Amino acid sequence: MTSIYYDGNVGIGNTAPVTKLHIGTNFTIDSAPEFAGLLGFNRNVQTGAILNTEYNAFQMHNQQGVWSLQCYNTTAAPVAGGNMTMQPDGNVQFGLGAGLAGSYGRMNINATIDPNVPHIALLGNSKGGSLSPDTMWGIGYQPNTNSIAITCWGMGNTTFKGVSMTPGAISWGQYSDERLKDIKSDITGVLDKLDAVRCIKYKFKEGDEDIAERYGFSAQNVDSQFDGIVHKENEYFTMSYNDLIPIGIAGIKELRAELKELKDRAHGRNHASTP
Repeated sequence: MTSIYYDGNVGIGNTAPVTKLHIGTNFTIDSAPEFAGLLGFNRNVQTGAILNTEYNAFQMHNQQGVWSLQCYNTTAAPVAGGNMTMQPDGNVQFGLGAGLAGSYGRMNINATIDPNVPHIALLGNSKGGSLSPDTMWGIGYQPNTNSIAITCWGMGNTTFKGVSMTPGAISWGQYSDERLKDIKSDITGVLDKLDAVRCIKYKFKEGDEDIAERYGFSAQNVDSQFDGIVHKENEYFTMSYNDLIPIGIAGIKELRAELKELKDRAHGRNHASTP
């Protein structure tokens, strides 16, 4: 059945079309001054009404050059993170909430030739700005250094230096330039604390049945000796093993200083006893 009404609406399998083209009971097509085409799945694209309130709805449209796919719940409210957009500059964004052309998303793939910004972002704008409300990780290939870099941006676009991998490297390199750091003090007085750190062999209770024993530490034990290394993720503790490297080297330097002092004393005694 095809119905054409005096207001210009056309219905296919529908005797009461509510848009320029209304197919069946839940597929609508229309246009508007600011939209270059509107397609609604279980949604009246003119009014936003959900046609069958037992189901969620989707809408595709091209608004001011931005193609968008949006999801709405049964009360016609946008589903948080239920959007995808493609920008005219080639950017693709996922999980934008209600914004049609927002500059941030759960995932942002950035088609940019700027060597100073990452090309893929998680939980934020891949150009390093307009973050809301989460911290964002940016991952990208940087042509100016021919390297891959991972950087984290925090609230207020504060940059937390991440890691990078340069050509020929076999592991990630951490940003450690002294110009980036506000150095508080040297590490001293660690020998007694290191002596209290347990070095253990272990297996995880789940998933390590066929894996050789691992070597490591107890997070609770390390936390009792050194601040800032152990963190709590949900109900379990994690720790940064890399942070123990400078502490261990500081301990070696202290041992070397003690050994030198002992040698100097022994050398002095030997000279004193020589006739």
